Amino acid sequence: MGVDSDELVREAKGPSRPVVHDFHRAIMVGALRPVSFVFVMNSVADFGLVAKIFTPDFIFKNDDFKDRENEIVGHEYAKKIVILQDQVDHASTTDIIRTVVRRKSTRRLS
Repeated sequence: MGVDSDELVREAKGPSRPVVHDFHRAIMVGALRPVSFVFVMNSVADFGLVAKIFTPDFIFKNDDFKDRENEIVGHEYAKKIVILQDQVDHASTTDIIRTVVRRKSTRRLS
């Protein structure tokens, strides 16, 4: 499974991110039972190369790729593409940061 490098996260989320560094995110993902191996990606091309070498059973993508499976890098090497709906459970890093900031400002006002 590919984990975005800290540089990719900064490009996508801004200079104050990531909160959890790529090495630690890779350890957490690697601890999941169905995950065979984890690597840190510096680009989407890295994922395509790994897919070509390891021919994954599955590539999981979010619903941004629904009906666009042929656009997924490495799709031709996977046995199956699985599209998952985004899960909104208020546990994203962005939501956690907002909660911490809100609580900190509330305590200052008290």
